[in-house]
Amino acid sequence: MGGHKDLSHILYDIQKVEEIGATAKQWLILPTAKQLRETEAIQAKFVCRPWIPHRAITEVFGRTGTMKTRLMIFLGKALSEGTHFLRKPTMKMPVYYIAYETPVEEFKDRFNVLDVKNLVLWHRGLKKYFPQIPPPPKLDDREFVSVFQGFPEGFFIFDSLKPGMRHGDIKENKDLSRVFHNLRNLCDLGHTVILLNNTTKADEEKFTGGQTQEDEADQMLLLTIVKAPGSSEEEKKLTFKEQIKRPVKIEIVDKSRFTLDEDELNPVWFRYDPEHGIYLVGDPQLETLAKMEDVLLGLTEKKCIGDPPQVQVEHEHWVRCWRYG
Repeated sequence: MGGHKDLSHILYDIQKVEEIGATAKQWLILPTAKQLRETEAIQAKFVCRPWIPHRAITEVFGRTGTMKTRLMIFLGKALSEGTHFLRKPTMKMPVYYIAYETPVEEFKDRFNVLDVKNLVLWHRGLKKYFPQIPPPPKLDDREFVSVFQGFPEGFFIFDSLKPGMRHGDIKENKDLSRVFHNLRNLCDLGHTVILLNNTTKADEEKFTGGQTQEDEADQMLLLTIVKAPGSSEEEKKLTFKEQIKRPVKIEIVDKSRFTLDEDELNPVWFRYDPEHGIYLVGDPQLETLAKMEDVLLGLTEKKCIGDPPQVQVEHEHWVRCWRYG
């Protein structure tokens, strides 16, 4: 009896060693840096470069009146048709607009203005007109990803963060983590995600909610209304008609997980016209300087009329110095 020992713990240890050894051997199939460099398929892609990386999460935020929804509808139209967006080429794909707050009737009006045809809208308000359509899942629902499991690979726009949360608090990072966990899983299925958000009342360049947004998003886009030159009025009190007269600036801020050229990080500006939609414009500051230049040149031409040749030369020299430094 004394010569027989219980060997079960030894067999258990051997089994564990074998499992650990099998796991450790996984490094043998991991690619080297050289293999990665030689694999052409591995490269960063953009749905619309430089703003929207492919199969990634981009958060677009701005205060009320920065045309977030209209701009995203315009982007969705371009992607669904494979046309340019603000003069940039796009990757054609299905577009799914998941809306949580703007009335469905308002979407119809905006679709008419922008001549949108192929974008798919999922809105709880659709139930009034299409009783068979259920409301869309909330961003923090447990079954969120499974609902979209069968959707063809495409482009999701979630409008917007706070009304899109069912249980959590937008200020709590732990609650936001559930949202971004769901969105990341959606990207793992091959989709590209846009998440809309507002800015704080105190700072129109700071997104509403916890820091997790900046940590988890792959790219952050800020929209700001350009103030009138020399204006001191309270911009937040502008009416909609006043707001649409102002250009809106788009810029990549805070972070990007992607390498971009220096000029791609420069902001661009757009305007919204209720009759013609959204179009790209130049830097408002440069436009203001150009108008000042026109005024100065006009005054100079008037001064030069009838002046002796030497005086005309002096005027022209002064204008050239003002224009070029």
